Amino acid sequence: MLAKWGACLTGDVLAKCGAYAQVTVRMNKYSVPARLVGRPVRVLLHASDLAVYDGTTEVARHERLMTKGAG
Repeated sequence: MLAKWGACLTGDVLAKCGAYAQVTVRMNKYSVPARLVGRPVRVLLHASDLAVYDGTTEVARHERLMTKGAG
């Protein structure tokens, strides 16, 4: 998976989906499908966006918020 993204990958974190179908990454919240509430997901951070994975399946992609607490 990481080789696919090469140098544009800036981070790889694990996050737990909260009760409101959101994950918090670097103090910002991003939506995920409601079926993932309570489950861990993998978040790959890129320079301008992030992708959320449930196993090997991409379940969400968002423009990255650069200001902490912006979302």
